[in-house]
Amino acid sequence: IYVDYPSEKDRKHPQFNKLVRRLKEGNLLYLSGFASIGDGYREIENGWKLLTKEKKVDVVLLDMPLIDTRKGRTGYGSVVADTVQSMLSYVSDYERNIRMVRQHEGVVRAKEKGIVFGRPQKNTPDFTKAYNLWKKKRIKADEAAEMCGLSKGAFYYRTRKIQ
Repeated sequence: IYVDYPSEKDRKHPQFNKLVRRLKEGNLLYLSGFASIGDGYREIENGWKLLTKEKKVDVVLLDMPLIDTRKGRTGYGSVVADTVQSMLSYVSDYERNIRMVRQHEGVVRAKEKGIVFGRPQKNTPDFTKAYNLWKKKRIKADEAAEMCGLSKGAFYYRTRKIQ
């Protein structure tokens, strides 16, 4: 049993890749779903071709019993499986793109309403004083940051916002 844990959109599949190297023609591979093969239409399509055409492995998807290439040895099973796989992975990719567009639209609407994203800014009453001293080159950035109780990076970030 090989398990990859999803962590982000563009994740790698180290266990899946290790498994593929060990597969031989005629092996039977059970997968939980298309996400085990890849993320997005092209990656799933390429992975499917690698498994079924190049490695000549029979594949069964546990979450979609219709996708079972074992039936393809005697009839239309592999044709149906290939067609369904192609359609489903395309739809999956399309839906992901729609979700991303809707998320972006939601963020734009929220910003228009004045909603601020991210951590609230730390209250630093001495920032203006420290900034002016630093701008006039009377103190160094690390001293100005310490005066405000900020890290040097946070101090520079705020100075860029002002400038």
